Amino acid sequence: MPNRPVAPIEQQDDEIDLAELVAKLWQGRLIIAGVTTLSIAVAGTYALMVKEEWTSRATIEQPRAEDLGDYYQAQQQLWRIANNDSANDDKGSAVEKKKRLEITEVSKQVFDSTITQLSSPDARRAFWQGSDYYRQQATKLGSERAQKALLEKLSLEDIKLTSPDQKKQLYHQIEITAETPEVAQQLLNTYMAQINRSVWAAKAREYQVTSNTLKLDLQDEKQNLALQQQAQDRSLLEATQRARDTAARGGVGTFKGSSYQTIEKPEMLFLLGTRSLQARIDSLKQTDKTPYPARYYQLDNHLKQIDLLPALKGSKQSFHYLEAPTLPITRDKPKRALIMALGAIAGLMLGSLIVLGRGAFSSLRGKLGK
Repeated sequence: MPNRPVAPIEQQDDEIDLAELVAKLWQGRLIIAGVTTLSIAVAGTYALMVKEEWTSRATIEQPRAEDLGDYYQAQQQLWRIANNDSANDDKGSAVEKKKRLEITEVSKQVFDSTITQLSSPDARRAFWQGSDYYRQQATKLGSERAQKALLEKLSLEDIKLTSPDQKKQLYHQIEITAETPEVAQQLLNTYMAQINRSVWAAKAREYQVTSNTLKLDLQDEKQNLALQQQAQDRSLLEATQRARDTAARGGVGTFKGSSYQTIEKPEMLFLLGTRSLQARIDSLKQTDKTPYPARYYQLDNHLKQIDLLPALKGSKQSFHYLEAPTLPITRDKPKRALIMALGAIAGLMLGSLIVLGRGAFSSLRGKLGK
């Protein structure tokens, strides 16, 4: 006998199984609906109870001239004093120096310090430890270990610095995450203000140290020039006194040489005669009128300029806002609609499994009863 095709029979069995499955689910629809409702309720409760997260963002770039205040002028004057002297290369040729300190160079130095502070975990910890936001949350925690864990989370996760990548992000962006949009914006404003104060405090100390160091170096060089000149004057005075004594012993009262070129050597100086030599001695003893080399007076002028350097005053900004700290309008977490949807899906799946499991258990118990 020819073999009959079995495909229609298998297809019919599949249709029967699917129909039975749908029928079982329909019979247990109340259970599925109840479990789904309960799951949605749990998800909704979680979505309402979990802490909200809102992120405020700011975009910054290098400070501009108006942001630097009097700092650029002070640095320019200090730079001119330190670089006012001529310089030579290894071959003795004059080297052309920059005529002025470019504002872009000063701006970059200040901004680099700002980015360093923004990247510093210690600076972030110091900010949080001084904030009411951290203290209020820390008081709710029982142990010191939990408080430290909170501080690390806030410092390493809730403050983010994004650097330019030349593709999507063209400027530096700083973010702070908090429980409400207003608090996030206020914290970011406070954080940026604290970083700004820290940078300028460091720059003020650096400016003071640099000017003091330069002043000490110039004073030291000036003193060395004075000591060298005084040593030369003493040596010349002693040589002139010896020549006068020699002239007195030889009875040389006035110049006896045939030419002044004959007295260029110290041992021939007595030929000037006692009168000329005594006049020279009297002049050399007037040390307050002794001329110093030109470098001495140049150093003296530099020192006076250092004393006139301006003190850093007024408000300054170590960065320039392209976008000030924003008031976030979209919540980062929790995504309540997504949580509710996932809760509904989980409820449907769990309810279906319960219904099918009960059906399978009843069928198995019936077979065992037979």
